[in-house]
Amino acid sequence: MQRTNSSASRLLPYFVQQNMTCPAHRPARTLLLLASALPDLILTDISLPGIDGSRLTRQLKGDPRTRCIPVVALTASAMKADEQKALAAGCVGHITRPIQARELASRIRQFLVRSPQPGAS
Repeated sequence: MQRTNSSASRLLPYFVQQNMTCPAHRPARTLLLLASALPDLILTDISLPGIDGSRLTRQLKGDPRTRCIPVVALTASAMKADEQKALAAGCVGHITRPIQARELASRIRQFLVRSPQPGAS
């Protein structure tokens, strides 16, 4: 899960309790974490410092090791063009915030059920 502001701080305890998170607040940190373990799903903001979420997603999709990991965009932008940008970058979905933690967890589970898991053939 990547976020740069305090909304992530409020959601993080819920996701930790649900065993659903490994926070990386910067794209470079995400890439470092992926060198040692592959998550079932990556939740990213499109507006990130340095490498934006779309660029990060394209980078992940271009790497044979990480291309099968589903990436979901979590963003404050409800514009259709932003959703299309996320999907064009390789995201499997787009979630607009604000969103309640339980609803977000439910949406994440839906993406996990629909997506092949890393390493699955």
